Formats: sequence, C-alpha cells, structure tokens
Amino acid sequence: MVYDCMDELPAFDFAPAGLKEDEAALMAAADLVLTGGHAIFEAKRGLHDNIHPFPSSVDQGHFRRARDRARDGLLPPADQRAIPGPRLGYAGVIDERLDLGLVARLAAARPGWSVVMVGPVVKIDPGSLPQAPNLHWLGQRPYPIANHPGWDDDRPCESGLLGAARAGGDHVLRDWNPARRSGVAAGDPRHAAPRRRRHGSPERGPPAARRSRRPPMSRTALFLRSRATTLDDRERACLEAAITETRTYGRRRTVIRHGTAIDVSLYLMRGTMCRYIDNNHGDRQLVSIQVPGDFVDLHGYPLKVLDHDVATVTEVEVALFRHADLDALVAAEPALARKLWFSTLLDAAIHREWIFKLGRLPSHGRVAHFLCETELRLRAVGLSDGARFGLPLTQPDLAEVCGLTSIHVNRVLRDLREQGLVTVRAGIVDIREPRALARLGEFDPAYLYVERASIAVSPARAVRERKANG
Repeated sequence: MVYDCMDELPAFDFAPAGLKEDEAALMAAADLVLTGGHAIFEAKRGLHDNIHPFPSSVDQGHFRRARDRARDGLLPPADQRAIPGPRLGYAGVIDERLDLGLVARLAAARPGWSVVMVGPVVKIDPGSLPQAPNLHWLGQRPYPIANHPGWDDDRPCESGLLGAARAGGDHVLRDWNPARRSGVAAGDPRHAAPRRRRHGSPERGPPAARRSRRPPMSRTALFLRSRATTLDDRERACLEAAITETRTYGRRRTVIRHGTAIDVSLYLMRGTMCRYIDNNHGDRQLVSIQVPGDFVDLHGYPLKVLDHDVATVTEVEVALFRHADLDALVAAEPALARKLWFSTLLDAAIHREWIFKLGRLPSHGRVAHFLCETELRLRAVGLSDGARFGLPLTQPDLAEVCGLTSIHVNRVLRDLREQGLVTVRAGIVDIREPRALARLGEFDPAYLYVERASIAVSPARAVRERKANG
C-alpha cells in the first residue's frame, strides 16, 4: 500500500473529527509513504520507516511564456490592463489555507503596489475576502495561465501567505511568488523548502548553532563509560574543565566539511551524528554513526583537516574542546592521553568491522550487524534496555550505512520483521530475537571493548570459538 500525503489535512479548517487518528492508522498500514514536499516530509518523517519527499514540479516552459510576453512588450491580459503597476501576483487555489490577514496587510503596507489574486475561491465565503483599492480578486482562469499574468515587477513576497499549507506540500508554497522578467511565473525555489542533495542534507552553507558556556558533563555519559577503560574522578574533572563551550545544532546539518582546517574537537552529549563521504554525483556513503558519549572527531586533533564530512542526524548538543587545551591536557595527564587515544582506536576498530560487514555479509546480515552494534553502543551509555532503542535513521540513511538501496532496505526490514527477529517502526527498534539477529549478522561484540559483564554472550563468537576448537 502506498500513501501519497499531499497536505497536512488535519490542520485544515473544518477537518472531520478523527481525521488525525485515521491518518495514523493509514500510516501504520502503508508500506510506502510519499509526501508532496520537503516541509511535510520533515513534519512526518518520524511516523514511518519508509517515507520519502516527492515534491511537485513546475512547468517552466509553460510559465516562461509569461516572461516572454513582458520581454516582447506585449500588452497585459485584458482584465489587467486597467490595473496600475507594479503588479504582484498569486496564482492558485484560494481557500482556508491562505492567510487572508497577511494579504490584507500586504495591500495596506504597499498602497502603491497592485496585488493580483488569480484562482478559484473554494471552501470559504467569497464575502470574507479582504477588499482594498489595490487588491484585485480575478477568480479562476483556464490553464493557459501563461497568457494571463501581467505581473511585471520583481518584488519581495512572503511565503508565509499560506497557513496550513506551510506544513503541507511545497506544491502549495510554490504558487505564491511574483512573475519575474528573468524567471518563470511560478515555482521560485526561494519560497519553498530548501532543496536537498540526494542524501537529505540541505545544500551546503554555514550551520546555525546555539551556544552556551560549558556545563557539567555529569548529565551525560562520558565516552569511556562501561568500556574496558574508565575515567577516575580527577580525570573526569580535568576533561570537564577543558570544555570551551557547548553548542546545539539543528537536524540534518553539515557541521564540518572535508578539507576544512579545524582547531576544535566535538564531544556528542545529546542526539545522533554521522560521518559521510560523497562521490562526484552527490551519492553519499555513511562511514560512521555517532551516539551520545562519542567524540565525533577526536582524530581531527592530530590530523587538523578531515577527509570526510560530519553532519547531524537529529538536533544535537556537543561540547567543544579546543586543540590548544587538549595539548596542555595530554602533556599534564599522560594516563588520560592514553584513554583519549583509546577512543580513536575504538573508532578504527568499528571502521574495520564495517569494512568486513560491507565486503563479506549479504544484505540481511549487513542490516542485522548494524542493528546489533548500535544496540550495544547505546546500551553502554544507558540508552537501550538490551532490546528496544531509538534509531532516528530513515531507510535511505540505513541504505547509505549498509551499501544498499532504500528499496532493498525496505525489503530486508520486512523480511526481518516477518521472521520475528526485529521490528523497525517510527524510529524505534525492537529486537525480538537478539541471538538469532546477532547470528544472522555474524556480530561479535569484542571489537567494541564493552565490559563483559554488561553484554550477553555473542552467538557469532560462540560459533567461531567452536570452529576454532574443532
């Protein structure tokens, strides 16, 4: 079953009672969910494990004819010739999603502009439309609307014109923009959700961050907690004292770009992050996932330049360690320096296991191995009960972890669910048969160096040991 979600229907005026619950039931039954734009995708991505943005497009050739009319000096349409310029236009359905108050305020704030509204009035009383000398409601026009717009100036406009539609599809937001001499009459991407690369991250730009002075780290697990090497109280205090500040970054933001010189390293206190590498076509391979308690880029301390990008998956909170402060710390605390070194060696061990996973395991084994590894890493910092944990990755994300396609990942997850091994739904993983899942993924947890008392016996390791012993 495919659910094509074009709008945030429960947010509409006069929406039937129970519509939200009906949509939730439809989500649960659907095998695939498509959304009418990136905005509604962001609002609903946590509700299904196989959801993808499928934004509407604009017939540029059709609307370019409006620009050609202006370029060629042709007269405006007959019903606009008496309307003085400059003219600012909207073409689309006029219903309860339209912020009529904003339209009225726009007309009042710019009395020298003519605001031309083209489109049918549906589901609202035409008498409720605001009126002003410079506000013109022209009603519905036939589709060859490229012959109709007489909008002739490049003027700023506000995509907030649409209320419920803002949470809906980009197909609605794109309707609102001025026709441009240098562009098409609709579909200006500046007034839609940010365009994304294939892996879902926004186009590159400086990430926004909220900053605060350093807090105590006692509210989050330190990266060596429950592992073979632990910090004593003095070492913990030294590490906390070296924090320069904390920052909060929004979800799906590239924080560090490959080839950029860095002088700080990040410790992840809350949320999920990843490292990735793109090919020349923009296809992404995730090369690691960071969970709370990880140093995200401690290897950047000696390297100074990373050979990969670092991005957020969810909103995250990170602590910053300046490399100059780490210089002083490792010089004064050689035992602590060895434990920081251990952190980077653990990263290398995980990378080696991922190479094995991608090179030697079939698709079902790759997914099983990753789920077992993530569960144990989260259990080490108190974020899994041994079977159930949060995993804020989409199926395309899992595909980039496991070297598969998102369609293949969907089939694998369905097979694992039908076999009773694990369910992955709405960002929650529930491992039903941990031993069988570990056996399928040939998962041996020794490379994670977690204290033996805190983990179950590894079925994969038991099989290997039996083979070794004859």
